[in-house]
Amino acid sequence: MTDGRPGAVLFDFFGTLVPAGPEESWDEQMRRLAEPLGLPVDVVGDGFTRTRPQRMAGTLDFATSIQQICAGAGVPVTDAQVEAAEAARIASMRRWMTPRDVTLPTLRRLRDAGVPLALVSDCSPDVEDIWPTTPMAAYFPVAVFSSAMGTRKPDPVMYATAYEALGVAPEHCMYVGDGNSNELTGAAALGIRTIHLDAERPERPGADYEGASWTGERITSLAELPALLDL
Repeated sequence: MTDGRPGAVLFDFFGTLVPAGPEESWDEQMRRLAEPLGLPVDVVGDGFTRTRPQRMAGTLDFATSIQQICAGAGVPVTDAQVEAAEAARIASMRRWMTPRDVTLPTLRRLRDAGVPLALVSDCSPDVEDIWPTTPMAAYFPVAVFSSAMGTRKPDPVMYATAYEALGVAPEHCMYVGDGNSNELTGAAALGIRTIHLDAERPERPGADYEGASWTGERITSLAELPALLDL
């Protein structure tokens, strides 16, 4: 698409609508999970990182991943311990899934201008479950989650599912994301106008983080988006 108003905007979630990481550090998150399990923080952190691809693809739920981590460490675990760890995880995710200050005003501006919106997120099943309870969900008639799709960005099906559901061709869409999951090049390869939101850098960037090397369009706040779209 050319500069100006798009037919639809597809948004990434983490690092875009909400911060790249929760207020508590990675170590603090893992400490909250490890405490009810009686495991060292590094054991839980390593195991949680190792099982992330399966959780993102929806092939492994949180409880099963915790059970596998405990089994690998040779530590028996009760259902009550798993439930306590899961409760800690959900509480952490709810805190993390709080919109940036500029998110809701920006979404409202786009909606009021008649621009259809879709969410395209790599996430675990717990995020998919929490999403409808967030204030952001009301702005998105379409939400595509990797945990439901069984695949992750930059797989073209993630983007295509969103723009096809909105009835808008890719060349008339815009994608906004922070650059994880090679999502920017994935969107651009489909002819989608792609914007890097460079608001912050992730605490623990993975090998598939491309925000630092992106040479295309870039904004530093979602508040810049309406002007970029001539709204």
